[in-house]
Amino acid sequence: MAEYTESQAAQNLYVDPTPAYQPALDQIATDKATANERYGTNKADIANIFGQLTTARQADVARVNEQFTQSIVSQQEALAKRTAEARTGMAQTMASAQTAAAERGGGPAANLAASPATVAGEKGIADANAFQTIWEGQQGAIKGQTQQNLQNTITGYGFQEAQATQQLQKSLEDTLNQLSRQETGVRGELAGAQIAGQSQVKQASYNEYLSKTAAEAAQRLAATRGYYDVQQAQIDAQNKIDLALINEANRVKNYGDDALGLDRRVADFGYDPAEFWATVDSVDVASAPSSAAAFAQWRANNPGADAAISSAARDWFNAQRYNTSNTPSVDSLLNWSSQYGVPSQ
Repeated sequence: MAEYTESQAAQNLYVDPTPAYQPALDQIATDKATANERYGTNKADIANIFGQLTTARQADVARVNEQFTQSIVSQQEALAKRTAEARTGMAQTMASAQTAAAERGGGPAANLAASPATVAGEKGIADANAFQTIWEGQQGAIKGQTQQNLQNTITGYGFQEAQATQQLQKSLEDTLNQLSRQETGVRGELAGAQIAGQSQVKQASYNEYLSKTAAEAAQRLAATRGYYDVQQAQIDAQNKIDLALINEANRVKNYGDDALGLDRRVADFGYDPAEFWATVDSVDVASAPSSAAAFAQWRANNPGADAAISSAARDWFNAQRYNTSNTPSVDSLLNWSSQYGVPSQ
């Protein structure tokens, strides 16, 4: 069969379906951007909240230390004041006793420093100092435990912040994975619509070719035969067109999933079937757990394949038998490059 080119009329039949799917793709892209932006905002808020809590607790450490220090100093000053007052009182008592003894005269003077009042006073001063020492030790222990509790709280804030950030990251990944699956579905539908439109163009172009061939045959017959022969030739030509259309419908529109069907399908879209089968044979189907896994391996080996070739490969792998099922990751199905002429989205 001679080669033919698509006419402008046939090409005008193709309506690019991309605008119908573009709003969905744009919304998915917007949702991804929003999810990333929200993640950045929430992460900054978490860091700010825990930063403020940590700063406040660190200020509490300094404040607790100052409060305990001031309390001990105040107690020490109060004890010193009471001790001074007690000693002053005892000194005044001893002075009065000495004055009274001098006025009475006679007899040796008693040891006023060993008087019961003086001894009791000194004992009270000693006990007060001992109690003060014990109290200071207790206050120091309480201060140390309080500061340790504050440090533990500050450390806990760090763990809580890390956990909150990790949960936020997981939420972002789940959202992006869901959006990626939606994008894969939309792009798959778009590829199917594009293939259907291209098939319509090729069908119309082939019909034009058949009509042109039949007309040329009728003109040749008219030059050598009479009017009735021409009519008969036109009838025969129309019969050939009708038969060719039937065969074309079976050949172009109803591709089989077997090797022969895929050969015709790939060739009709302008690709070399031998090159296509070379890419398919590079996948170890025997060790693949599922059609999805086999197709994912093919995708990885052929990152530049366009929608038409990818669809043919997917149909071939779906027709094979596998022992187990395995669903590939979304990332392995999202390579939309342009090795076969379709720009990546």
